[in-house]
Amino acid sequence: MVKIYFRNRRANYDYKIIGRLEAGIVLSGMEVKAIKTQGINLDQALIQIRAGEAYLINANIPRYRFATDRPYDTRAARKLLLHRRQLQLLVEAKQKGLHLVPLSCYQKNGWLKIKIGLGQRRKKWQKKQLLINRAIAREIKSIR
Repeated sequence: MVKIYFRNRRANYDYKIIGRLEAGIVLSGMEVKAIKTQGINLDQALIQIRAGEAYLINANIPRYRFATDRPYDTRAARKLLLHRRQLQLLVEAKQKGLHLVPLSCYQKNGWLKIKIGLGQRRKKWQKKQLLINRAIAREIKSIR
């Protein structure tokens, strides 16, 4: 059973998604509880590769309200768990100029996962054309 906690709708508008990967994420128990109760925000998040490891940067996980008073950074870098081949694929995609975008956060078989999209950034005129095409398709659908 899959339960979705956040879906980054903006990513499909800003990027043309070419491929997708699933990655685990390293979290503390307090962060897992916060995601399950309050959610996670991936709007400004991105994925960087540092020293041969992938990290989720700038994802906002709110502070769990029943947590201890331990200091906690809501936007800390969190390590992603990937197989060696998947990580190599991400490195090659980054070298080709593709962006690594978090698409969603969900629970699968009791584990929190992040869906990563490999995408090309759309230019302003492409975004505008996308909106026009969607409006035309909506009108055609309403006529039928």
